[in-house]
Amino acid sequence: MTDCNILDLLSVQDFNEVKNAIQDHVNFKLASSVPIDNYHLHVDARQHKYLSSKRERILPEAVTSSLLGLSSFQQLFSSYPNHIPATVVFDSTSRENRPELYFRLVRPHCLSDVGPAHCDYWFNDAMNTGYSRGSTIKFWFPIVVEPNMNGLYFYPNAPAEIPYNIIVHNGFRKPVLSIDKSAIGEPLLVCPNHCQAVVFSDEVLHSGAPNQGSRTRVSLELCLVKA
Repeated sequence: MTDCNILDLLSVQDFNEVKNAIQDHVNFKLASSVPIDNYHLHVDARQHKYLSSKRERILPEAVTSSLLGLSSFQQLFSSYPNHIPATVVFDSTSRENRPELYFRLVRPHCLSDVGPAHCDYWFNDAMNTGYSRGSTIKFWFPIVVEPNMNGLYFYPNAPAEIPYNIIVHNGFRKPVLSIDKSAIGEPLLVCPNHCQAVVFSDEVLHSGAPNQGSRTRVSLELCLVKA
């Protein structure tokens, strides 16, 4: 599958609440005031490695509860009555029984900040989440983006079935594409506007697009799973 949709999901007020929550979390984690849109100008490689781990990118329980209680998210949930937020998964053996809401920071011209092409169900497999293929929906919210400079890549010419392997990297199980990258075709850049979201199923092949802009790309991710 290669389908994705762009939906208007956040009010301006709720968008600002989300952006401020991420900003506050970054400031707390770095013990410093670091504007997220220029994050790359204020951190060194050690700080970024620390904050790029998923454990540090998952928002705290109280913050997540507050954001998911906003009217925009409540309306989203009412549109998907048979789904609930996926719970926190750090790795294949570590998780918490609470909704998972996390962000990502992609520095300009840093290829290592974006992962390779994958389907989300591959990670459900590698992480032993118990979520079956086709049961989850991803919502990708742009917080700081530059049109045509960054966003997500999708692969409309990829084969219907895409083989992958699970490897162990730095002690963690990780899924990787097991065919030559040329077989999935050229990517299509998708970058919605603020207050919108890209919505796609766990069977859609995608990857982060390298940031060709001048600001740090900031995004928020939420996954819903069939109840």
